Amino acid sequence: MLEPDDLVVLFSDGVTDAESITGEPFGEQRLIDTVLGAIDTSARGILNEINDAVGAHTTGADPFDDITLLVVRRLP
Repeated sequence: MLEPDDLVVLFSDGVTDAESITGEPFGEQRLIDTVLGAIDTSARGILNEINDAVGAHTTGADPFDDITLLVVRRLP
């Protein structure tokens, strides 16, 4: 059961495996840091922050996997 303000972030491995132009994966820790950095925003805001962070990380690299995200926040 989700309590008020609980947050759920579901993602495919395409998010954490997304590589920079040098081959560095986005990684779980960068995903966690991105979510925590946007924790006071809406679910849509968090989703947008993740998309922006992955996009910035992969600039210039060829995509090789799909990216799927779902962010849910229970309102108070």
